[in-house]
Amino acid sequence: MKKSKSKKLNSSTKTIGIALPYVPGMLYSEYYMHILVGVTDYIIEENYYFKLLLLKSDKWWDNYNFRLKEGIDGLIMTHWNKIFSSKAALEKIKIPNVVINDFDPQIKTSFVYADQVLGGRLVAEHLYSYGHRRMGVLVGPVWSLDSRQRLEGFTSFLKEKEIYIDYNQIEDGKFLEQEGYVSVGKLLKRNKDMTAIFCCNDQMAIGALRKLKELGIKCPKDISLVGYDNESKSELVSPHLTTVSMDVTALAKQAAIILLKHLNEYPGSKKSLWRMHPVSPTLLKRGSVKKII
Repeated sequence: MKKSKSKKLNSSTKTIGIALPYVPGMLYSEYYMHILVGVTDYIIEENYYFKLLLLKSDKWWDNYNFRLKEGIDGLIMTHWNKIFSSKAALEKIKIPNVVINDFDPQIKTSFVYADQVLGGRLVAEHLYSYGHRRMGVLVGPVWSLDSRQRLEGFTSFLKEKEIYIDYNQIEDGKFLEQEGYVSVGKLLKRNKDMTAIFCCNDQMAIGALRKLKELGIKCPKDISLVGYDNESKSELVSPHLTTVSMDVTALAKQAAIILLKHLNEYPGSKKSLWRMHPVSPTLLKRGSVKKII
């Protein structure tokens, strides 16, 4: 009886789990849809199935047996720090996994990620080259390593130019359009001489743009605006939004390639992978930044 059960647990189901921390309305976000497209388009061609796991964020999943409870061979996830309580907890899960973004070099697992620090630097370099010296930032939620790294890259470039961003020039927009709309108003009240705003994602930038229009502040004539993520709406607003592209679909496909390669080479493996696959983002210059020199 025990042998039969053990054999069943070690047999392949040819199924990959895609784990996302659940937030109401989250699948309206292009970020998550790009992940689903990138992973599923590849694994289905390779004769694998997928199982979408929307994991509630009101508890940690540290001790959850994904292989046994969900019947999957491997796991692809994003926003790992909304799923697991610590770096150690992520390392201990007994199923091969690949993490998309929110990169942490201290964690011994496989990451496929956009270089967010470089992305932030690209924005700062662009605004600086256009003459901007007094800038504000709308950041994402405190748990987001991606947001922190984008801010780090942005501020580190400016420090090299002896320009310093203090807490009065930063507002939390929680990566949401409505929060961007509200937060930019607070930022403007504290910074009357601001000429440019870096929004750490496009949703916040679109909300900020809506608020600027309501206040009669013209973009980019009065204030320049830069987003991040290159969502489709960034080209539908007026002016078209200058933004950073990191091709999430390609990242997700690469995560699937790495995971399936491991599973095919080591059938029944319970060990986590340990590999880093960084991808360089690109700045897309559109119509929301004005040259002031």
